[in-house]
Amino acid sequence: MTLLLRLPAGDAHWVTKAGHIATRWPQLRVVRPDDAPVARHGVCGRPGHHLIRPDCHIAVHGHARDLGRLEAELAHGLIPVAR
Repeated sequence: MTLLLRLPAGDAHWVTKAGHIATRWPQLRVVRPDDAPVARHGVCGRPGHHLIRPDCHIAVHGHARDLGRLEAELAHGLIPVAR
């Protein structure tokens, strides 16, 4: 799965939390795209995340304040935690 992150400007806590998630689930491919290509594909322009399945469907989407929900979804078994 791919984790697309649109980082909120100047929010060091969010960046740290996103890094923790990437470390806990190393099987995620983490991308931080430029705004222009993402907008052309209809991805939400607000800071936040999209968890994209291999078949290109969005499994989870949330905004900057929803990062905890992403972690809960992953922990619930969407993707096994690295050991």
